[in-house]
Amino acid sequence: MSQRPTYSDPAVQERGLDLAVELVAEWSDEITASEWKELFQRHGMGGNGYELARRIDHALPNTPDAELVALLDDVEGCRWRAHEEAVKQWVAEHDIKPDLGVGQRVHWSDAIGEAKTGTIWAIDAPTARYIIKPDGDDRFANGGGHLIAYERVTADEASA
Repeated sequence: MSQRPTYSDPAVQERGLDLAVELVAEWSDEITASEWKELFQRHGMGGNGYELARRIDHALPNTPDAELVALLDDVEGCRWRAHEEAVKQWVAEHDIKPDLGVGQRVHWSDAIGEAKTGTIWAIDAPTARYIIKPDGDDRFANGGGHLIAYERVTADEASA
């Protein structure tokens, strides 16, 4: 089985660019899709709409207005949406079904490799992720938790 798609996968990056171009394309008919794409590749897609408008202002035929700034505010989210699409497709193609249940005690390692334990609060089946309330983290006292990929989670055998 192939690995879960990441934000840095070239296909995810390309799809994020395409979504960003679709988002802003109607602001000006004087800028082609390929020109928008080149602007995003050269100046990035991060930051808020105002910062992004300032970075690309010199290349625009019109002065950025509030409408463009509002559109650009969502450009960074295009990469997130592209990643979500890729993960959902990967889950469907491989018929992945997380096998642990809500309320089950689990272990996982965080991004820096630190061992964590907690309880599954919910399951995001389309992306094969568990929503886990970590032990000792009061931010999630009323529900919710961290989204953790199913392949990074193991059952706590002591609580079984």
